[in-house]
Amino acid sequence: NFSIHRSIRTWSAIFLPIAGFSSAAMVWQWLMSLDSHWYSTMYAWYTGASWFVSAMALTMLLLQYLKGQGNFGNITGNHFHDLGKFLFAFSVFWTYLWFSQFMLIWYANVGEETVYFYERMHNYPVLFYGNLVLNFVIPFFVLLRNDSKRKNGIVATAAVITFLGHWVDFFQMVKPGARHTAMEA
Repeated sequence: NFSIHRSIRTWSAIFLPIAGFSSAAMVWQWLMSLDSHWYSTMYAWYTGASWFVSAMALTMLLLQYLKGQGNFGNITGNHFHDLGKFLFAFSVFWTYLWFSQFMLIWYANVGEETVYFYERMHNYPVLFYGNLVLNFVIPFFVLLRNDSKRKNGIVATAAVITFLGHWVDFFQMVKPGARHTAMEA
């Protein structure tokens, strides 16, 4: 029924700015409050990009699964190729935001800001460097070639690695601050 479709589109358009603002507010309230002595103006953009890349990877995996079940007959290899390009592009964008935040904190050498990366680099090096490998190095080199984005197995593997990599990213955002708070309590 087209009236239901129109209603869903209307409510989606109304909810979009609410979701955009509330997701940034949740990041400031929930995640940045774990490291209350640290602040970043790029953190909401960084986590938003991480959420978007995760959503893109999950969308790719669900579409491949549903297409394999015989649904979505109109989706072709070109659609998956485009989704692979999106995954590649936003993985690079996420890395740009990560590196920009890291580089500015390192370059400015402001004590209040360096503590966030110092804690993660020195106390959780496997998570810190593994985060870059899972979320940038592997997706970059796997999806760099144009023909690899047309192969369902390669794209699915890149999507799984990227999805799990962004889970590690959020784990790394939460664990050090939560552990420090628990140790003080």
